[in-house]
Formats: sequence, C-alpha cells, structure tokens
Amino acid sequence: MGSANNQHIKIMTEFKYFQITAKLDGATETLYGSYDKAEAEYELEATRDSWKDEGYRGIKLGWKATQTSTARLL
Repeated sequence: MGSANNQHIKIMTEFKYFQITAKLDGATETLYGSYDKAEAEYELEATRDSWKDEGYRGIKLGWKATQTSTARLL
C-alpha cells in the first residue's frame, strides 16, 4: 500500500475592518467597528452628537487590515 503525500497550502485573505475612534481624557478609544463601510458611516452620522455630548473629541472613521487564513489540502 502506497503512502499518500498530502500537502497543505495556506491561503491568506485580507479584509478592511472599519473603526470609529475618538479621544476621551487623552486616550484613544474604539467606539464602533464593522466590516461593512456603509454601516460604520451610518453609525458615525447617527451617534456623533451623542459621543460629543459624552466628551469624546476627534471622532473619526478609519480602517485597519485584518487577515484570515485557511488551510487547504492538495
């Protein structure tokens, strides 16, 4: 009986993760996060004034790259 030579390949996929950040008492905090840009933009517009009332300053929408990996058997 022959032995199987199994090979695995690793596939990396990159996604943008959108974050709303702001400063409170000098510390930067993440207020909201989503992989959906439209959702993050909506949340920013819907809650910006409330966050300002709570004392947050420099409220902005940004993103960071996130990666996921999957292994596949060849």
